[in-house]
This record gives sequence, C-alpha cells and structure tokens, in this order.
Amino acid sequence: MGVLIAAIVLLAPSPSRAQDRCVAAIRGLAAQSPRARIRELRDARVHHDVIGDGASCVRDSAALVVRALALGPYRARGAIHWPEVRSAFLGGVADARTDGAMWSGRGANLQLSGGASLDVGALHVLVAPALWWSENRWFDVYGSRDTSRNVFASPWYSGDYSMDFPLRFGAAPFVTLDPGESAIWGEWKNVRAGVSTSTQGWGPGLRGRLLLGQDAPGIPRFFAGSLAPLMTPAGSISAVTFLGRLVESRFFDFDPANDTRWLWGLTAAYSPGQSGIATFGFTNGVMWSEAPGRTSEMMTTLYAEVRSPQETGRAWLEVGRMGLPPLGEFLRVPYSGIAYLAGFEYGAPVGRGVVLVSAEAANLEQPTDNRDARPQDFYTSDEIAHGWSHRGRPLGTAGPGTQSQWLGVDWVAGRWSSGVFGERVRWHEDAFLREYLPYPNRHDVSLRFGIKAGAVFGPYEATMELSTGKRLNYLFQNGSYIPGLPTVDVRIPQLRVRFVPISR
Repeated sequence: MGVLIAAIVLLAPSPSRAQDRCVAAIRGLAAQSPRARIRELRDARVHHDVIGDGASCVRDSAALVVRALALGPYRARGAIHWPEVRSAFLGGVADARTDGAMWSGRGANLQLSGGASLDVGALHVLVAPALWWSENRWFDVYGSRDTSRNVFASPWYSGDYSMDFPLRFGAAPFVTLDPGESAIWGEWKNVRAGVSTSTQGWGPGLRGRLLLGQDAPGIPRFFAGSLAPLMTPAGSISAVTFLGRLVESRFFDFDPANDTRWLWGLTAAYSPGQSGIATFGFTNGVMWSEAPGRTSEMMTTLYAEVRSPQETGRAWLEVGRMGLPPLGEFLRVPYSGIAYLAGFEYGAPVGRGVVLVSAEAANLEQPTDNRDARPQDFYTSDEIAHGWSHRGRPLGTAGPGTQSQWLGVDWVAGRWSSGVFGERVRWHEDAFLREYLPYPNRHDVSLRFGIKAGAVFGPYEATMELSTGKRLNYLFQNGSYIPGLPTVDVRIPQLRVRFVPISR
C-alpha cells in the first residue's frame, strides 16, 4: 500500500510547480532559531515542515556568488553559498543533541560547512561538505562490559539490547570531514530523484523525530520523492522513499563483517483540502544487516499536525513502534513497545514583535508491567547488533529509554531576538531498571535552564544559547543505601554559538 501511494504521488504532474525556478540550497535542519521557526509557521507550502531535507530545492537561496551560465542549449545557474559556523562549548559531559552531524564532546567543538551548487535544466548538483573538530576533553564514563567490543562502546546496550551508542567518541581530540548536505538529483514531471548524504527530518517534531531526525548524520542513499504535493479534490499528498547505507562508529566492535547495514525508508503525508491546516502521515523503515543470516528489523510511526488558519501556531503528536505487535498483545496491552513525541509552538504578535512559545515532550521509556513479553528498549535490537543507529548516533531522538520535556519562550522583533528555556531529561531509564538495586533515588536526570539571543548581520543570523544546570546521579551513581558507591552530580554548563545564512 505504501509503495502504491508513493508511485501515485511521484508520477502525478504538478502544474503549479512547473513555473518555479529550482535552485539547490543548503537548509539547516538542526536547532533552528526562533526567527527561522516563525518563518516556518508562516510558510504556506503544504507538508514543508513534516518532510525535511538538508539539501532542499527552493525558489531562492542565500548565496555569496551567483552566476548565470550557458552550457550549449541549456541555461545554467551556479552559486557559491555562504558558509555556516556552529560551535558548542560544553562543561561536565558530552551532549550531541541538536548539533546535526557534529558530535559535541566535552570542551570546545566547531563545525564549518558551506558549498557550491550548479543547476542545469532539470539537473541539480550541490556539494556542501562539513568540517568539524572536537576537543573531546576527558570526562568519566563506564567502559563496555562486552570484551568483544571497544572500551568506549555502551556499557548497557549489548546482548538482547544491543546498539552502537558510545558514551564518548574516543579519548583524544579529532577532526572529521563529512560530506554534509551534498546531493545530486534530477527532476521529471513531479519526481525528484538522485543520490544524497544530507540530513533528514521525517515528522512534525521540533527538537526530534522518532524514525529519522536531525540529530543523526546524513545517510548516504538513493532517493525519490514528490517535487511538490499532489493536489487532488480529496486533499494533498506528498511522499519520499530511499535506500541507504548505515555505518558503524569507530567505537563499537572489532568485527569487520558487520560494519554496514541497509535501510529502506518511506514516508507519506496527507492533508484534507489544500490548506495544510491538518496533516496526517506515517513513516516506515526496514533495516537489515549484511552479516551472515541477513536479519531485519522494522519501525513504523504515525503522526498528526494541526496548524492555525492564521499561520501563528501548530501542535503535533507522533507515535512509533518497532516491529509489528501480535494482535493479541495489541489488544491486551496496546501501549506495549510504544514511544511518543508531542508538542506545540505558538507565535503571538505583540507590539512590533512576536512572542514565540514552544514546548515538546518525548517518552521512549518502555513499560515493565506487561508480563507476556520482554520489553525492548527503543532503538536497540536483539537481532542487529548496531540497533537503529548511524555512526554511533540514534537515527531519531536522544536515545533508548529517554524521557524529556522542553519549554522555551522567545521574543523576536526587527533584527534581534531573546528568550529563555528550560529542559528536563531522564536518561537510559530502561537500562537502569536492569541494573543492580535500581533504587528510585538513582535515576539519571538532567535539569538545565538558560537564555538565548540572536541578531541579524547582513546575510547571517547569529544566535547564542547559554545554559547551566546539573546532571543528577550521573550514570546512576548514588551512594544512598549502597555502601561504597559514590553520589555523582555533574554540573553541565553549555554555550552554543551559531552563524547561519538566512534563506531569502
């Protein structure tokens, strides 16, 4: 059924899109600024915020140099894009969330990305690599308990709950050159197809998505998707599908036979009517290994988003599950194996500016009251050792057994913005319940509060995010009632500064 939907949407003509000029552009999906999110709220394009791609096909782009060229009978356009700079200065422990492909370790982290594009008729080429460096200063972690794995591999995710999810990327500073948001694609009727390494965001979430989110590096893949939504009397439909290769991190195991896996993905979004006020969609991924046996895993999510007719707010819900539950289990315990993500954002015009309120809650913790089946940590696998990961990062949000809440309030006016935010995260809860003496006072919880500011300078928006907080009972370390075990609470100050080109 999913393949049929994709075929109909991809091949259907889209007359309205034919008049648009397609220009390759870099679209940052990680940690968008309040100004960018207000622009997204006011964007009238249907489904633009539920199927995101770091290499976008848009009408205009932020470019440093643009030249019109003539290549034989074809009109061409070349552009050099403004570079983007992202930095993170972290105290306490690493925190790579919301930083895209860059893994942010303790200390200083810096990413520089940019690129050039060429558009020749229906062919589009974008070369947009990213170079990033991590100081990767020391902080305390537990080593892997599996002697067949790297010492930096996760101490909790092995055996029946396996995943390539290291707590730390080695013991020394390192530099990585990443292909970033690079892509080559062509267009035919309403089809957009090619190869890409760009980041993807499937689903309506703000800070994360369940199957494919902006926290993971881009997956090298062959893809095909609708160039624009198919408009029908019953509503509009968009779809994207791909076949990509997932890669093991350098800090997992010593078996070269299982370093790569394949992932097939499909997403489709539907809106009644043509306004996009309500959007319903699904994502589906099937992962299989290249190791002997060729085992496979599946994950499916359903989502819904409602936008205000005045283009001032939206609310969303995404629900996901790994595999297909037996009918009997679904009838007895419908919440077994479920993860969810829900949130809203609302931009209220006040005076000469806009007050943007955003909130999101995610819960990947699995219930333990179902005695009919053993709970499986979300993103882990008992069949494929790496779980749902790519280069040591979860494909979706945060990580297994995580529960989080986020609240932010921003004021955006003229060429500047300011705001405050707070966050709570409970880490690795499912793994904790398998530990020796999982007393309630040993939950690993982060509490963080901070301020934000931003300003527009020429073609750039500069943003700053400064926060402080504590990670309580870090790695479940609390000595109450357990002789000899220390209580470890870690301060987690963070400063993130970004210079991002503004799309025109």
